[in-house]
Amino acid sequence: METTSGILVHYYLDLDNHLIDAQLRNKCEVELLALYQEAAKVFDVDFVILAMPSQEGGYKEVWQFLDKNNKPITSVSAIAIVLGFFLSTLPSQSDRLTQQLTRLQIEEKQLQIKKLKKELHETGGQPSHDFIEEAVSVLRGNNKTITRRSNFYKSLTFNQDVKGLGIGNVNYGGGLIDGERPISRKDFPRFVLQTNKLPPIVDENALIEIIAPVLDEGPYKWRGLYQGTPIIFSMTDDIFKASVMAETVSFKHGTKIQCVLVVYRRLDETGEENITGHSVTVVLSVGDGVNFDETSQGHEYKQLSEEQKAQGEMFDFD
Repeated sequence: METTSGILVHYYLDLDNHLIDAQLRNKCEVELLALYQEAAKVFDVDFVILAMPSQEGGYKEVWQFLDKNNKPITSVSAIAIVLGFFLSTLPSQSDRLTQQLTRLQIEEKQLQIKKLKKELHETGGQPSHDFIEEAVSVLRGNNKTITRRSNFYKSLTFNQDVKGLGIGNVNYGGGLIDGERPISRKDFPRFVLQTNKLPPIVDENALIEIIAPVLDEGPYKWRGLYQGTPIIFSMTDDIFKASVMAETVSFKHGTKIQCVLVVYRRLDETGEENITGHSVTVVLSVGDGVNFDETSQGHEYKQLSEEQKAQGEMFDFD
């Protein structure tokens, strides 16, 4: 059985042309290299990436993944196969940017990757179908890899010369193994993320020390300390704002609020997560850090949360 050592990316061009726009090729190359390197980091596999001479037939690029001695090894071979499938497997409708994971979900994900790393070094160079599916699912749950893949297909979507793609795996000499997996131009948009916004994080028991309250009406932002970090936030609890305006709530050095805090996030073009804003939707209580006075809206919010939790437990039969 031939040993896989790389990936073929075949650009099908208009009118059987063998020339590709240099800027497009450069953009695609940047995204693919970043994707390959992120996958190496995820699975803790060290390899060098070599580009073989481009070939005609549309425009073909071959990337060899080799160890530092320029030789194919088992773990690198498996990653090359996984990346080929990741680039060519259409995302499902349920695919979306990774949400904030719970501690249990993070631990489960780490165990999954640890298991895959172990299998990487035990496989004979041709990983099982189950291994490929599980490893692809890990990459599809990584914001950086899906962002880089999205950028790659987005560049192709805007260029009318590229009519389709063929993704395949190659051997050490650059020969194609098991044919290409075709991707039609009409499917390019399915790989492109429709938004760079991540689901917001909701901290239902956030503690914020108030540095600068807003004592006047208007679209002004409050300032505070949250988890030791200065933040600027919107106060959208209208009842609390009315109390502040009526001077029934006073602030002094060290005043803190327990509240429901929404943290808004989005990805930059490299897949890095950036926080774009904070909003306090309900102030639960106000105090000095030791003693707190519960607000009416805070009491109502807690009651509603407890009722919803009880209803969920009532219908949870798992």
